[in-house]
Amino acid sequence: MRRAGPALLLIAALTVAGLAPAALARGHRHRRNHVTSGVRGIVLAGPVCPVERIPPDPNCADRPIVAHLTLSHGGGGGGGQASSGADGMFEIRAAPGRYTLSATTREAMRCDSQTVVVSAGAFTDVQVSCDTGIR
Repeated sequence: MRRAGPALLLIAALTVAGLAPAALARGHRHRRNHVTSGVRGIVLAGPVCPVERIPPDPNCADRPIVAHLTLSHGGGGGGGQASSGADGMFEIRAAPGRYTLSATTREAMRCDSQTVVVSAGAFTDVQVSCDTGIR
């Protein structure tokens, strides 16, 4: 009986060692498919004051807003969606390619759409401008 104990430990160790590479390989595939590129930035609304002054009044600077953002390919597919926070910041993970970024919000009349190019392994920084309609 005493010999069976060490033999079972050896078999268990070899079994675990044999399973470990398969588990690591699965984890590696998962990391390889992880998207490490996309678009991130801020959504700003302005003007916020009815009259522009020279020099500019810091209280009248464009302000960050909450918005819903859509990143789409020319055919409308792919890309992704996100919402900016109260600080205006957002991030959308996407594969490399050429996209159109658009935004909608209740805090402005309209937001400018823009073409965005995403490169492999990098995030493209953008600023989305929304018009409040104040003149």
